[in-house]
Amino acid sequence: MEVNTEQLIRTTIEKYTGVQINDPDTNLLCPEYNINPAYFMYVFNELEKELGSSVYKVFEIYGKEVMTVRNLCNAISKTNSERHIQ
Repeated sequence: MEVNTEQLIRTTIEKYTGVQINDPDTNLLCPEYNINPAYFMYVFNELEKELGSSVYKVFEIYGKEVMTVRNLCNAISKTNSERHIQ
């Protein structure tokens, strides 16, 4: 079954923070969302379990610019594709 990564990211963030992410291009650390950065450890751990890939590796490669839902989704997808090619 195909996983909708963007939806999974949104629901996982909401599960741990109570915040609904409506704009996939807004930085997840922006004042509007007011999410404690520590919650992202839980979010990323769950995403790794659900997706079977290293979400933390995405930050090694792309840095903090991936802190939007869309960028995170794209980076995870690209990282997974590169992993399967090797």
